[in-house]
Amino acid sequence: MAGDGTTPLMHLSKLHGLGNDFLVTFAPSVPLDGPELARRLCHRTHGIGADGLVVVTDCVEGDDAIAARFTLFNSDGSRAAISGNGLRCFAHAIARRHGRSAVTVAARTPAGVRRIDLTVDDEAARSATASVAMGLMEPLDLDAVRSAELAADLAGFAGDALGRWATGDLGNPHIVVELEDPFALDLVAVGTAIEKRFMADSGGVNVHLIGRRRDGDGIDLRVWERGAGVTEACGSGACAAGVLALQWGLAASPVTVHMPGGSASVALDDAGSIVLTGPSVHIAEIEAP
Repeated sequence: MAGDGTTPLMHLSKLHGLGNDFLVTFAPSVPLDGPELARRLCHRTHGIGADGLVVVTDCVEGDDAIAARFTLFNSDGSRAAISGNGLRCFAHAIARRHGRSAVTVAARTPAGVRRIDLTVDDEAARSATASVAMGLMEPLDLDAVRSAELAADLAGFAGDALGRWATGDLGNPHIVVELEDPFALDLVAVGTAIEKRFMADSGGVNVHLIGRRRDGDGIDLRVWERGAGVTEACGSGACAAGVLALQWGLAASPVTVHMPGGSASVALDDAGSIVLTGPSVHIAEIEAP
């Protein structure tokens, strides 16, 4: 399809998971200019605007599930191995494309295969609820020098308000910091400083500020997402924060993780694998040059 007879147009679905928004496109292969496309299309003023561009390839409908490859470019053009919110939007776009009111998707990601069970919530398929099997979380492999630097950075920002902090690896890196009031710190300053320590060797890190909610209903989470900055929600970050909240005794399973864009549920299955449950909302279908 072309807008002027010569310029090809890319069909995009725009969806969001708790305000963490993505442009999703189906393609025969991952475009070589994916980073440039993401920077252009995701730009908030000069493009359509989104936190990332998801490319769906190798989509095959089977008897029990639809298998597809998940490729995510952040808004700055960098690649992300996994995204809990992005995977829910990915499955929602697939369900809409195949006319399914319920679907299981086997998503092939750089971090491994992730199962997504999604149910459409309305006749127009504008909203859906999905559970994503996010796998196991391991700590990041930090040497003593890097750990000491991070501890000093966090103490410098939070002072006596600093609680515990820990790292998590879900196929992408996370640092979770417990504070009595996670809204008291300048997240841009904290996130920028901490991410810089990881830019050279791993392309940055996701930084999360958490705290126990006063009403006892889970935890609050503020998100600094590598490659995107402050976002309204982060699915893998909610997983990292939820698992550590369980370990630290801040909440019981399933943990309700409250983010500026809304809430998601984090639980552990019998094998210790993380299950993330939350919404996906379809915004629009777009033809873009």
